[in-house]
Amino acid sequence: MERERIAIFEGVGLLPAGALGGLVLWYAAFPSLYYLAWLLVVPTLWAVSLLAPVAIALLRVGAARLRGRRLLLETRGQRLLVGWLGLVTLLVAFGAPLRLHFALARDSLEARRAHHADPPEAPGARPPSRWAGAFYVDRVEPGRCDEGRTLFWLDNDVESALVYAPEGIDGLCYNRGRTGRLWGGWYWMTED
Repeated sequence: MERERIAIFEGVGLLPAGALGGLVLWYAAFPSLYYLAWLLVVPTLWAVSLLAPVAIALLRVGAARLRGRRLLLETRGQRLLVGWLGLVTLLVAFGAPLRLHFALARDSLEARRAHHADPPEAPGARPPSRWAGAFYVDRVEPGRCDEGRTLFWLDNDVESALVYAPEGIDGLCYNRGRTGRLWGGWYWMTED
């Protein structure tokens, strides 16, 4: 009887895990998609990446038996796959993609905040770009709920905002669904 060896997780599991992992990290970079990524996409990532290779391997075992061959399964690549899935899960759990995107956009957001706090006197003075890193700021509301508090509503992220509030965001006048602290006096929020 002819023997064939096949590595279950090598190749078959790493490709979808890499692609889905990148998608999860991108979703987790935006406030309103963060919980979607955490609750729906991360479990799907684990399921697809671990179950798809096993299902394919079982189909290959069945096909080999029908041909009268013996197929030996090996689990090479499993540690790399589980390590990648674990890393993606930890990064999403601690909000690393959102914090990284904010760190890259912070200077631009500070410039917009300064512009709206003290608008220039010159006619035709242009405000800073609406793009702040990967965030597209739809509108800015300085002092809307409290003096010193500025809300940056995001256009590419439905019903969510980045909030500059040095005294914290307790008592925010909007119906905040989920909130989190980013850095210093900066927070993120999504409406409920």
